[in-house]
Amino acid sequence: MVLTLEEALKRYETLKKERNKELERIEEDYWKHARELIERLLDIVNDLGEKEEPRNVDENLLKIALRDRARYVTSMRRMLSEVSSMEELGRKLPEITKFHVSMGRYLLIVFEREMRDMNSLMKELGALYTEYSDEVASKSLPDVDLNITELVSEIERIEREKRELEEKVKDIENAMSDLKKLLTEGREDRRQETSESVEIGKKVRTLRIQIRSKVSKLQKPLKRMRIPEAEGFIKDSSFAIEHPDEFIAMLTKVYPRLDGKYKRTARWAVENLRAEVEKLRELEEQLSAIRREKEIEEERAREVRREIQDREREIKRMRERIHRLEKMEEGLRSDLRARIKELEDALNEEISMEVPR
Repeated sequence: MVLTLEEALKRYETLKKERNKELERIEEDYWKHARELIERLLDIVNDLGEKEEPRNVDENLLKIALRDRARYVTSMRRMLSEVSSMEELGRKLPEITKFHVSMGRYLLIVFEREMRDMNSLMKELGALYTEYSDEVASKSLPDVDLNITELVSEIERIEREKRELEEKVKDIENAMSDLKKLLTEGREDRRQETSESVEIGKKVRTLRIQIRSKVSKLQKPLKRMRIPEAEGFIKDSSFAIEHPDEFIAMLTKVYPRLDGKYKRTARWAVENLRAEVEKLRELEEQLSAIRREKEIEEERAREVRREIQDREREIKRMRERIHRLEKMEEGLRSDLRARIKELEDALNEEISMEVPR
């Protein structure tokens, strides 16, 4: 029969209580017998202390024996009187036995009968304790750390935290996928904007060149006329584009003084320059708008990349935490298996270890 962990723990607790009661009864029975032996030993010790000095004994030997007797009686009486249980007997018996043997050499010669009686009772007391120890060992349950349920609870808590972290990682990865898709789409839009910008830029340059090419023909005759208003135009033909009204007003003023071919150029400027410049301005505005939009899109792309990097760092931290939790869980599961094995040995039953993974 395979026991659940809960069933095994209940059975161990019940069995432990039963065995403890039995061990208490065993201790009482053995202590009763041991106390009788200790009382008999104390009687002998008291008799030894009151016994008259023997005659016909070497004076030096008697002197040593009497000195040892005083110490032996005092110490044995104290040590034996301090024993009040089988547990204390187990702790003190080696010390009592050692003292008895070490002090008994001369006493055995001078007080032979009392010391032989002491030897006999000491051996009986030692044999009694050995018998008691063997019976206690046979009846005792192996010690089992019962904090198994705490281990199981901690393992379950770690599993929950791992699942929560893994779900968060999945959510962040999905969000990152959307961000990367957005970044790719933005890159395509910027590529299209760049293409459009290049095309409009070509138109701007072409139209500007065309305007300047036509009006620049007037630089030579205006220079000969030495007109102050024409100085800006003479230096740079783009003056006509930047200041079309001033340029047209000047041409209107000098128009009668121009030769035939220059008059045709001047007439073109008066009739068409404003429209051409307006067209140029519109193209330049379109180009500026595209460039501004591109800058905005590039800043958005940088923000998206920063957010992706932040998410990647967050995922890294979570994965490191998951790894630490897995190491913790591995140690806890190893400890749990060892404790369950102890419990199986104590109950001589198989136990199922159903802890979620």
